[in-house]
Amino acid sequence: MDDWNKDDEVWKLLGAARSAEVPPFFARKVLRRIRPAERPSFFPPLLLRWFGAAAFALLVAGFFSQLGVAPQSSPTATVDFVEVFDTAAGLDGLVVADEVTVSDFVANL
Repeated sequence: MDDWNKDDEVWKLLGAARSAEVPPFFARKVLRRIRPAERPSFFPPLLLRWFGAAAFALLVAGFFSQLGVAPQSSPTATVDFVEVFDTAAGLDGLVVADEVTVSDFVANL
């Protein structure tokens, strides 16, 4: 105790009080009350593991079964690459890049 609280009533009362004693197995009793009561689950844990493994196996089998399958294309839908490039060349007229500047973009913010 410090000199400034020698005559304090609270310190005198605390000094006269008996120390608290923890009963035996106190921690075990507290943990037993805190833990939720374990209920048996509908599915046993081993069965849940098998379900997970089976789902993963089906996923892997489906993935590998699709690797060997080539996409089917109809013969009427064949497009010549020249037609694709000609179409893409005509898109230049839709883009107006000359009129957009950085200062216009910043001014609109």
